[in-house]
Amino acid sequence: MICLYSPTTVKRVYIASEEVRWNGYYNTLQITQERECNLSNRRRGPAELLDSLMAVLEELGGLKYVRLASGRRICYKEQGVRREEAKRQLMVLHGLGSSRLASMPGVSDTLLKAYGVKIVAIDRPGYGRSDCDTEQTFKSSVQDIEEVADALSMGDKFWLLGYSCGGAFCWACARYIPHRLAGVCLWAPAGNYYWKVNYIT
Repeated sequence: MICLYSPTTVKRVYIASEEVRWNGYYNTLQITQERECNLSNRRRGPAELLDSLMAVLEELGGLKYVRLASGRRICYKEQGVRREEAKRQLMVLHGLGSSRLASMPGVSDTLLKAYGVKIVAIDRPGYGRSDCDTEQTFKSSVQDIEEVADALSMGDKFWLLGYSCGGAFCWACARYIPHRLAGVCLWAPAGNYYWKVNYIT
């Protein structure tokens, strides 16, 4: 959440927490920090002001990224137990118009800890704070997912959860990297179910 006190200079920035509370049909962010940020005393154009503001938000908000071999960045959010304590590691792929902040709607940290689950929710390329991939295909998206899993030490096999359009990318993972998957969960998924899928072992 951002409050601008003047059209030319940002003087106060409200940082939204990474925690998303599921509230009916809407995701609402809780504001947890308030910081004074004087970006500049000179006039800035809208694009330049937005870039500067995003840089401040990244610094204050503690965003986490994996840098891919291509140089692009994938932003992610973690929930649940620490990596070393995890019995299961789950990557969440969001739907259309969503982001990593939605993660697994409605799940509590208490439940994740009880089952020893670590969640990694990513912004798919071009969403949220992840860089775009102008030549994206299902196969290249799967390569991104595998790179993120390796960078975050999710193990030889990890679980996938995809809802809505995220389900199509889970399906693609089952097609291209079945040997890396412990299992796949699809919530109201979008996709073509005539696609060939290799058996997940």
